[in-house]
Amino acid sequence: MKKRRTKLSLKIVFLQFMVVVLVYLFFFIALRIVQAAGLELPESREEFDVWMRHIIYVFPIVFGISIISLSSYVINKKVVSRILKLKDATAQVGSGNFHYLVKVKYHDELSELTDSFNKMTAELQANEFLSKDFIRNISHEFKTPLSVVKAYGELVEVESQQENIDRDSLRQYSEIIRNEVDRLTLLSKSIIDISLLDSTTIIKKEDIFSPAEQIRSMLRTMQVKWSEKNIQFELDLAEDIIKNNEQMLYQLWQNLISNAIKFSPKTGKISISLKLSSQGIYFQISDQGPGIAKEEQMKIFNQFYMTDKSRNMEGSGLGLAIVSKIIEKLDGKIYLESAENEGATFKINLKL
Repeated sequence: MKKRRTKLSLKIVFLQFMVVVLVYLFFFIALRIVQAAGLELPESREEFDVWMRHIIYVFPIVFGISIISLSSYVINKKVVSRILKLKDATAQVGSGNFHYLVKVKYHDELSELTDSFNKMTAELQANEFLSKDFIRNISHEFKTPLSVVKAYGELVEVESQQENIDRDSLRQYSEIIRNEVDRLTLLSKSIIDISLLDSTTIIKKEDIFSPAEQIRSMLRTMQVKWSEKNIQFELDLAEDIIKNNEQMLYQLWQNLISNAIKFSPKTGKISISLKLSSQGIYFQISDQGPGIAKEEQMKIFNQFYMTDKSRNMEGSGLGLAIVSKIIEKLDGKIYLESAENEGATFKINLKL
């Protein structure tokens, strides 16, 4: 493989060449000026030899010093100073200042490095904001169900002490407490899933399994939920065996199917299509739910984001964020087709 000659090295060579030309021109012009001033060459052989000896010894030294000095100045100005700016910027980021940016002036490797540095600081700044926002959201999401559990627990305690609590009220209070505990359990599991996905860098795709069987197994597991709504399923599943990450794909189907069931109306229909090829996995799921407004479609994959239609439903606001992260880890793409009151269709392409 040929070594690529970098733009920066070419620039340095060009600058050095220009320095040599400028120094040569300087001495040439200086000599012409001296000659114009009336300087004449020595007439005798001995004086001419002495004059030439001085020229031979002095000129290369002066010429070389001039070239080295000017080259050093130019390289320091064009290269070293930019490296020092990057060094100072790195120190700023190391101290926690993620708002520090370095100006990009040229089009060479140092400029590309500077641009990458600026992108890195922007990502760190965004992650810092997301981390703070994540903690705020977690605090809020945990606070609400805990407050409900505490309130109804205290209510049960007070009424039991007064001995005026009836079985129906007790059953109602216990159901509310159980639902809130289930909500906390779901939230905790989703947060753990998000954390694991964030911390996973190497994704193994060594499992051999049938994604169609995974989906059918998922539907059997969720039968209580969809049978309560009398939802009909239309399945078109390829039965091939694939080699990929079994756990991540299971999580993917789980979140998408659960989401479709949650938003489907009673006696609604959910269509699931799975096609496999040597190139990848093509999955599609459609429901007949309330749909997603265009202005909300870019936000639904954000952590804890919930549309107005989903705020009163069971959920953590992390399901589609998990879906997005899994697809990113598996080197895939997700597409959404939806409109208000027209249901939603999620299309997923994953490489094998």
